[in-house]
Amino acid sequence: DNPGFDGRMEVKPFNFRQLADQLGIKLPPMADSNSLGLVELKTDFTGSRRSINARQLDITLDKSKLRGQLAVNDFTNPAVDFRLVLDEIDIDRYLPPENTQETASPPAPPTGAVKAVDNRLPLDSIRQINAKGTLDIGKLRLSGTRSENIHLEINASKGLLKLHPLSASLYQGLYQGNISLDARGSKLKFSLIHNLKNVQIGPLLKDLSGDDRISGTANNRINIRGSGATVEQIKQTLNGSGQFSFTDGALKGINIAESIRRAEAALKGETLPPSDAPLKTDFSSLTGSFTAEKGAISNQDLLAKSPLLRINGAGKIDLPAEEIDYGLKVTVVGTYEGQGGRDLSELEGLTIPVKVTGNFDNPKPTVDLANLIREQASQEVKNKLADKLKDELGADLGGIVGHALGTTPAPTAPDGESGGDSKAEQEPAQLPEKQLEKALKDKFKGLF
Repeated sequence: DNPGFDGRMEVKPFNFRQLADQLGIKLPPMADSNSLGLVELKTDFTGSRRSINARQLDITLDKSKLRGQLAVNDFTNPAVDFRLVLDEIDIDRYLPPENTQETASPPAPPTGAVKAVDNRLPLDSIRQINAKGTLDIGKLRLSGTRSENIHLEINASKGLLKLHPLSASLYQGLYQGNISLDARGSKLKFSLIHNLKNVQIGPLLKDLSGDDRISGTANNRINIRGSGATVEQIKQTLNGSGQFSFTDGALKGINIAESIRRAEAALKGETLPPSDAPLKTDFSSLTGSFTAEKGAISNQDLLAKSPLLRINGAGKIDLPAEEIDYGLKVTVVGTYEGQGGRDLSELEGLTIPVKVTGNFDNPKPTVDLANLIREQASQEVKNKLADKLKDELGADLGGIVGHALGTTPAPTAPDGESGGDSKAEQEPAQLPEKQLEKALKDKFKGLF
C-alpha cells in the first residue's frame, strides 16, 4: 500500500518564463523582467506515496545556487524538514516593481463602513506553516539592504513560528535576533529581541528607506512585543524596552547649534541671514534607554556629546501617529565656530532649553526663549540684591548672603582666627543658610 522508491532526478536548464508562456500561465510582475530566466534541478531522493526526501539537492535559480537536503512528510498535511545552503540571492528582483504600487485610489467606502482591511496580517498563512530546519545564506539583498553570512533556524508548527537563532553580518557589524510570531489566536502576537553590534546605521537606513536620519556606529538592544490583526494594531500595542548607543555620527533634519545662534541673535534684536550650514547635528556619542507602552516610546536619559555641545534630553515618540514631543537641555561647551556658524562663546556654560516637536518627516526644533530670558533676569536680580545687601549689611555679611544666592563663593575666616571654639572647629562647615542665620543674630543681637 505504501511502497518505497528511490531514484535520481535531473532537470536540465530551462527558461521558466518561456515555459509559463507556452502553458498559458501568467506570472506576476517582478522588478527584474529577466528573473526566472534560468532554472536547473538535480537531486537524489527516496520517498513513498506519503513522503519524499531529497538528498543532495542542487538547484540553480538565475544567479543563485541552493544545496542541501529537503524532506516533506505527509502530503495531506505537509511537514517540512530542511538543511539548506544558498550562496547568494537578490530577493528584490522577484518582488513587484515599485511603480505597480502607485495604483488609483479605491472608491471611498460607504458612510459608517469599516476601514479597509487590506493590510491585515496573514494569520492563516502562518498557521499553515509546519517546518523545521536551518538556512545559511552567503549574501542577501532584501528591501534594498545588504547582508552576509546569514544563519537562520526555523521552527514552525500549529500557528507558532520561531526564528532563533538569527544572525548576520550587517554593514560592518553584526546582527543577532530572536523573533516569535504566534498566530494561534484571533490576533498575531509578536515579539522581537535584537542586538546590533558596531553597525554603520547611516548606510543601512539609506538602503532600507532612502533616508539616513541618523548616522554613526550603532550598538543597540531591543526587546519589544505587541499584538494585533494589522500592522497599525501592532504599533498601538507595542511594549518593551531597549538601550541604544551611537558614536561618531549625526542627527539629520535638525541643526541645534544653528537654532541656538538664531535664538541668541533674537535676544539681541538681530536677524541672521539665511544659513547654508547642513541641516544636521553632529555628535561624538549619543546614548540612552527607552521604554515602550502602547506604542508610545519614552526616553528620559538621552545624552549627546560633541566638541561644541552637551545635550541632555527626555520626551516621547508616538509611533502610531509618528509624532515627536521632546525636550532638550543644551549646554554650549565650545568657544569656536561649529557646524558652519558664528562663534557661540557668549553662551558658553549656559544651559539652553530646546523643544523638538513635529513628525518623523519634519522635526521642528524651537529654542525656549521665555525660560532663557527668565533665567537671565533672575540671575541679574540676585546679583543686584547681593550688591545692595553688601552695602547695607557690610562686606562680611553681604558675602554670606551672596553665597546663599549663588552669586559669590563661600567666605572664609581670616588667617589666625579660629572662627569658633575647638568643638566648633571639629564640626563640618555650616550651610550658607545657617551661616546667614547666625550672622544676622550676631549683627542684631543688641536688638533682642
